[in-house]
Amino acid sequence: MMYNLEQKIQSHLRRKRAGGAGNELSQFTRESVAYLGGLRNTLQIATQHYQAMSELKLPKSTQQNEIYFKSDKLLSMPPLQPGQQVTYVGQIHEDLLVFTNKQIQQTDIVQISRSVPQPGTNGMKKIKTFNRAVNFVIQHEDRLIMDDYVYRNVECRGASSLQLVQTLEHGDITGGVGITAQILILGHRNFKTISIWRYDGDRYQFIQKQRMTAHNHYSEFKVWLMRKDLCGSQPNEIMACMGDTGIYRLAVNAKDVSKTTAQEIWANKRDKLVDYKQLDDKRLLCLHFKVLMLVNYKEKKKLQSFKLQEPSLALTLAPNFDLNHHPFVLLSNQSLTYDCTDIQGTGIKGKFNLSHLGIEKFKIISEIKQPPKNWGADLITVGSVNAQDVNSYLLIVDISRIPHQVCIISLSLI
Repeated sequence: MMYNLEQKIQSHLRRKRAGGAGNELSQFTRESVAYLGGLRNTLQIATQHYQAMSELKLPKSTQQNEIYFKSDKLLSMPPLQPGQQVTYVGQIHEDLLVFTNKQIQQTDIVQISRSVPQPGTNGMKKIKTFNRAVNFVIQHEDRLIMDDYVYRNVECRGASSLQLVQTLEHGDITGGVGITAQILILGHRNFKTISIWRYDGDRYQFIQKQRMTAHNHYSEFKVWLMRKDLCGSQPNEIMACMGDTGIYRLAVNAKDVSKTTAQEIWANKRDKLVDYKQLDDKRLLCLHFKVLMLVNYKEKKKLQSFKLQEPSLALTLAPNFDLNHHPFVLLSNQSLTYDCTDIQGTGIKGKFNLSHLGIEKFKIISEIKQPPKNWGADLITVGSVNAQDVNSYLLIVDISRIPHQVCIISLSLI
């Protein structure tokens, strides 16, 4: 290319000379040809260097592509009876957990120690037993709602005492959420039904009940997994699962429930929902029996999907979870330990096992969302962008031996 350009300039020079061009143009042309010749030599040298560099073999990246965990066993319950199937229902206070047993129709409230107990002690003890199994429990201010029974949590000389104050007389309650200190929204088993209740200082007063669907021919359509919309602009905006697969956003009208709006924001019709977490104003993490999905619920678009080797009982975020910097979720595998799954697809992997604690196989039941303040960890909300050196506290069931045992494990990243 440089040679052709030089020839064109020489030809142009000859034509100018033939036409009687001035000496100044000739001088300019000679200088231009000399400059282009030097540039051609420089390009040839640079090309040789680039060829030599392209043949170099660069060392492999040393960036860490695995993450590692540190875990300790903090508390444990007395071993369960052989063959006993106990279901975790929920946490109602920083130190109170609810378990139910449908086989023997019994529900236990278990208190966890507010300080890490001495070695050899359990640190978890039953403080109240009910002679019935329950499906649902929430805490609304100082009231505890278990199915249709309402209790008040009374503190007396440093000890908690639950007193029955009311029966709601609606035996089909499947979920609930408080939107103010007085207003309680309950979900029911059939027809996408919700009800509105107002606490008057002594009792809940029934306000209204309304179906959220016109499909009266299909009765089994429960409302459950009810939570406040973390990114909603008003306190009456909530999220809930309706049926087995659909997640909805509701704007509840507490004065006239018939004016409540419900919009389906995500559904996986092929698989039943286990749990979901709202990550921000447009993304949800949805755990199903067979798959984990990261979705954009504003656009109803699936962003990532992970097939499960083994069904997980709970959707568990890794410590320091952050969607952009630490997007890790713990999922059960066929070995009944856990894999650390990167939901953003950056290729980072990890394993979580408890063999160093003598626990070879286990299931995560839940995360302790509100640990006692005296456990010595400076806990911050999961999902905080600035999370550093945060412990997670996991409720697990050790299935390595018979009888099984429920334990609390502390977990942190190394």
